[in-house]
Amino acid sequence: MEYVPGSGLKLRKLGVAEAQHMLGLTYQTGGVVRRNYKQACEWYIKALRNGNGFSANNLGLLFSQGEALPDIPVDFERAIGYFKVGSLLGLVRAMESLTLHYFYFGSRTLATVWYTYCLKYNTMNITLRELFSGINVLKGFSVEQFEHELDQELQNSAMREFVMVKDYDTDPNGIERKRELRCKILGLSYKSGGLAPISKSDIIIEHRTSVKQAKEQIPKITLSITTNPAKLFPVASPNLIGLKPIAFKDMDKSDKDKIYEGFAIKVKVVEDAIIGFMTSIHLIVEDENGDLERVYIYNYPHVDASHDEIGYGCAFTIVNPYHRLMTDGKWAIRLDDPNLLIKHPQIRDVDRCRYCGKGKSELKCRLCKRVSYCSKLCQTKDLKELQHDLICFKKI
Repeated sequence: MEYVPGSGLKLRKLGVAEAQHMLGLTYQTGGVVRRNYKQACEWYIKALRNGNGFSANNLGLLFSQGEALPDIPVDFERAIGYFKVGSLLGLVRAMESLTLHYFYFGSRTLATVWYTYCLKYNTMNITLRELFSGINVLKGFSVEQFEHELDQELQNSAMREFVMVKDYDTDPNGIERKRELRCKILGLSYKSGGLAPISKSDIIIEHRTSVKQAKEQIPKITLSITTNPAKLFPVASPNLIGLKPIAFKDMDKSDKDKIYEGFAIKVKVVEDAIIGFMTSIHLIVEDENGDLERVYIYNYPHVDASHDEIGYGCAFTIVNPYHRLMTDGKWAIRLDDPNLLIKHPQIRDVDRCRYCGKGKSELKCRLCKRVSYCSKLCQTKDLKELQHDLICFKKI
């Protein structure tokens, strides 16, 4: 990584991946040095780790043709993996290569799906157009949804290291920026740091399940192991003058433990607080961008009155937020000093719609008479999509 002198801004080492790719190509073709497929693969893999999609496609071709490893004639599974990585990196040639592979060696149905994907990227491949001239392409095809599912698949495969490249701060067109944009379009909450994007519904359902278990006093071991003792501690008496606003998306996922000194994040609690079950109070909060995050507050009174201060519908600002990767592999804000919590009681809204967040909603659940909605539609969606029945009880 390089830095602009005096600015602290990080820059990508331009040309590194391209040089590595060219070395791989040189060893593959044997134009300047003796042909060596093993060396070619090694350099292509180095380039791919730096986000070079052309290397992914060439690796796929080598493995599909049986030239990559002398003792493995053909490895279609690995070839498909590399084609998919190249496609996620936006290389149309990789999309075309996989479409042809599926057409000749795999499933014509998958080939049609991938050809539709190629068309979305304006493929000009004459061979593909001839092969699919009499085949109907898919209607209503969503590139963002397709790439999201492809991303999830690759993150849980042997190709994980190539799609979890840390390039958010160094490449404005890199894979992490594309993933973040894709998540916004699909209405998902973006999580980096080696984790797949997590949908808002997953975060809420997981928390509501914990609320139900806490209410029923069912031991839940995952709640007790989500945190380790704090490694860092914010300033005890912070300077409140000149605090800079920060959002969850701005927090560096490459650092597993980081305190943002001189920053503050304003949030609203969007789910019931879990109080009196563990050593910390568990919250789900939403920042001003609509992104969700978990917050664990320590050394705060575990009494019913705390629900009125930091429970559902309450708003507050966290000064010098401590952002860390928890032991369950998910991110959260840890707060050990309640003095770093600035409450905003004047904007508390316990009647906000549980599904869409609209304020002063008057429609109550007829069973618990506690949860509010702005419409019957939101009530139905909350029940079906977010499993309202998990928190359908009269008193929290």
